[in-house]
Amino acid sequence: MMRKELEVILLGIAPEFYRESVSPPEKSCMCFGFECGDGWFEPLLDFSRKVEPLNELAIKSHFSFVASQVKEICAALEERCWNTCEKCGATEGIITTGEWMQRLCKNCAEARNGKPQADGRERKSQ
Repeated sequence: MMRKELEVILLGIAPEFYRESVSPPEKSCMCFGFECGDGWFEPLLDFSRKVEPLNELAIKSHFSFVASQVKEICAALEERCWNTCEKCGATEGIITTGEWMQRLCKNCAEARNGKPQADGRERKSQ
């Protein structure tokens, strides 16, 4: 789980985008916070800064344009997170570990006695 102080920063930067964070669990899983490690804070921070202005644009503009912009931003976030250690934020030597498919650098994986998946879960960069 991400530290609360980092979550507060993300929620403050994109309050409209993360508005579901105050919803009950029956409506949204965002009430549980960001269920990833602190290592993904920087990619999420960059994402939040890019996506929040699109909420206002969606009101003033054509929805398909905004939707395509959000899709591009989400694809970039996914690629960046895939290549970033969820725990420490390292971008070298990233492997897939554990039953819950965490992306960790080799140092963090070794520190928690994790082992890389051997079932072909690695994906090629797009």
